[in-house]
Amino acid sequence: MEIHELLQSISRAFAAVPRPELSLRQFWLTDQKGMSGTITDEEWKVAAVARTDQNWSDLTAAEIVFYGCQLAHMGASEFCYYLPAYMSYSAQHTGEPLVGNEILGSVLFMLQPSKSHPSHSHEQYSGLSVAQRACISSFLEFVSKRGNEYEQGDAFRALRHWRQPPAVLAMFRKLFYGVMFSVALLPMSASATSCIFPQVTDETVSTAADVFVFRVLSTSINEQAPTERGHALARGNIRVVEKLRGHASYTAFEFSPHPGCGDRFVVGHYYMAFLPAGTGQFQASGANVLDLTTGYREGIDNVRWNPGFRAVSEAVAGKAPLSQLLPPQDRSPLEYSPAPPPPPEPSNHEEHGVLGLMNNCRCASIYPHSALNFVGSREACCAEVDKAVLTGLLRESLVPSAGEPYSPGLVQAYVCSLCAATWLLELPDRASGSWARVKASSRAVR
Repeated sequence: MEIHELLQSISRAFAAVPRPELSLRQFWLTDQKGMSGTITDEEWKVAAVARTDQNWSDLTAAEIVFYGCQLAHMGASEFCYYLPAYMSYSAQHTGEPLVGNEILGSVLFMLQPSKSHPSHSHEQYSGLSVAQRACISSFLEFVSKRGNEYEQGDAFRALRHWRQPPAVLAMFRKLFYGVMFSVALLPMSASATSCIFPQVTDETVSTAADVFVFRVLSTSINEQAPTERGHALARGNIRVVEKLRGHASYTAFEFSPHPGCGDRFVVGHYYMAFLPAGTGQFQASGANVLDLTTGYREGIDNVRWNPGFRAVSEAVAGKAPLSQLLPPQDRSPLEYSPAPPPPPEPSNHEEHGVLGLMNNCRCASIYPHSALNFVGSREACCAEVDKAVLTGLLRESLVPSAGEPYSPGLVQAYVCSLCAATWLLELPDRASGSWARVKASSRAVR
């Protein structure tokens, strides 16, 4: 699609969007002074009456640059009105040097559903029509082909959401939760496939003696330690990162990796545990562990910058029940399948710290070449990887640590849902890219 075709598509899809009450300048004031509470009544009134837009297309490039991307502060109606203005501006500045072009990056970020606060993204997207969603998908396709390396990566990640028709997503959610509910109603003793998916309750939060954040360092299956249903147990090693209550000194945990009814803990991920006082090893499940997703970071004030973590912290402090601050539908469930495999056998073939551990798994045939030496090969590889993510074969993961810093550009790790292999897509700004499986013995994550 050419730029003029995309702009016409945006104009048609969003032509009838009504103008919201709040102006772009009012959102800018909120961004600048809202937290400090220093907005005067006069400033607010002037920001309202001074607006000149009767339609989103009246917003000038100068206004968009001056006020910046304010989509994060908007509700559904405002998001639907101002988004086409931001997309039109961004489409005309795609591929420019990263420095000084923060609008496009912010727009791409806002078109990726939030992992730490998904209900906010869902509310913002709720007012978009099928035609508008298709237009957003076309915009992201355009950026994924015309943008610089950073923009292409963000556009590809966002496309995984917008390529799914809303009716299909709604049908899938309805079917999924219906099956989950039906399974949860079955008695535990009915059959080997009857299971429930527990949640951390308000009582668990209030009565836990030890509440702490931990990072999973490794996982392995213990075939010699079956559960009461005959399935093998899995064991994980952890590092306690942050203590919110008590004096936790745990170093390991056990969990059931049974596909369908068990849990999966991702190496490198951060979780929060709610346990009685103890040491050494604990039994982990969805009943006493919350997944903090990729939003948690060491070395920063997570209470300030991570809404999900802030909500849980306030529940631990007794300010309000967890079910109110972070309802179950806003939490990231533990991944129930597949189970973590035994460590793969080492290979003698090594190149630049990356092993070619090729096997018969489907992930080995996603893209046939490891070297991405020209633009066409980069686009082809990204398209195949994106397709694998959409079909569920791959999922995004934390980027493995390297002996030397990665070159500037896109670096994204993926984990195969079948064999748990980790694949790394590296697209440096000024060098050949690569698509290769990460060395199994160096899965430490940063």
